[in-house]
Amino acid sequence: MPQSGPRHKHPNARPCHGERVPCHPGLAARTTMRGPAAGAKTWDKHVPSMASPRVPAWLLLAKTGLSCLNRAQHCFVILQPWPPITSDMTDIILLPRLFMAPDALPVAQPGATCAMQADHARYLGTVLRRQPGDEVRLFNAVAGEWRASIVHIRKDRGEFRLERPLRAPSPVPGLKLAFALLKRDATDLVLRMGTELGVSEFLPVMTERTNTHRINPQRLCAIATEAAEQCERLDVPHVAQPQSLAALLGGWPQTSRLFTAMERMDMREGGADRTGLHPLRDAQPGDGLLVGPEGGLSEAECQLLLNRPFVVPVSLGPLILRADTAVAAGLALMGDGLRSGIVLSQ
Repeated sequence: MPQSGPRHKHPNARPCHGERVPCHPGLAARTTMRGPAAGAKTWDKHVPSMASPRVPAWLLLAKTGLSCLNRAQHCFVILQPWPPITSDMTDIILLPRLFMAPDALPVAQPGATCAMQADHARYLGTVLRRQPGDEVRLFNAVAGEWRASIVHIRKDRGEFRLERPLRAPSPVPGLKLAFALLKRDATDLVLRMGTELGVSEFLPVMTERTNTHRINPQRLCAIATEAAEQCERLDVPHVAQPQSLAALLGGWPQTSRLFTAMERMDMREGGADRTGLHPLRDAQPGDGLLVGPEGGLSEAECQLLLNRPFVVPVSLGPLILRADTAVAAGLALMGDGLRSGIVLSQ
């Protein structure tokens, strides 16, 4: 039986062969024998003593060769020597990740150069204090993701050189989000969460109870870009100009469904019969989600929606949700259905 390691140890010290690594009792109750990397990401935050400030716990756990779980003592046992943490994967994760528009990166091949955008130059040079020779990650939906180095950098300009590809471009299922304009902070949150949850197009809508009718498209695009850089998706969603609900319905493709979040569906005439036919988990590429404003859609707007054959009213539960909460809940269910459909079709 392997012996446990020293009782008192520096938080960032590397575990040794046979050492027991504590984990959460709930995790121990759910987990069985696992391979070296299987399920590694599910162990994040359960072993904080194993992660240094620069290396995430799940990456280290994926490299340990963990394959034995002691349920009684709620701990993992290290069965293989701890490998060096200066791997190429670790270095890549720590590189700044920047979106480059396809027209700014016309040629994607090793050795190709591209001009640095002014905001990138200010961020890299002023905020991060990067110098020529330092590396970054550049991405877009056409070229994929590339490891690149800084050729030169000034206050508001510079140049990148592509080194090697990291991820090839891949198609993503189209997921549209139509949402009634909210107050500034709530709208910003909708953009961030929607980008992280896979929205490909944001469609701001003006309804009877919309409390704002003006937006700054450039600012919203910047928020979506920052969210895409953070969540590591390859594309940046498009933000459309605000339009009325009637205009949205008039231009909606007849072959795509528009799931509409409606509260109190059991009390609404004509809504209860259609609620269970097309749940959000059955979403297909090209379908969309409509979330109303604070205070909900008016009765006239609900009837206008229910009269359209492509509109599928859905309930998000018995509780009344905030508009931004309803966006997150609906998109999570739709995204799960889209991902499941992609896996089953492969």
